[in-house]
Amino acid sequence: MPIDYQPELLSRRAAAGLLGISVETLTRWKKQGRGPRPLKLSPGSRGRVIYRKTDLLAYCADPEQAPSWPAQRFPKPAMSKGIT
Repeated sequence: MPIDYQPELLSRRAAAGLLGISVETLTRWKKQGRGPRPLKLSPGSRGRVIYRKTDLLAYCADPEQAPSWPAQRFPKPAMSKGIT
C-alpha cells in the first residue's frame, strides 16, 4: 500500500500552486502583509520563506477569518525605576 505523504511545510512555489496563484503574487502579498502567514527560515531580504499547509488551507477556506500577520508584537519590558 503506497503512503500518501504531503509535507506540512511548503515552499513558496508549492504554496502558490495550492492557492492557484503565481509565486510573484504570493511574494507581493507577503510584502503587503496580506495572504497566509509566511515563515522565514533565514535572515536577510533573500532568506528562505516557507508556509505551513494549515495556514494555507485556513486562508483558502476563508481569507477574511484566516489568522492575521505579522505576528503580534509584545511590548518591551518596563525598566525598573530607582535601581542603581
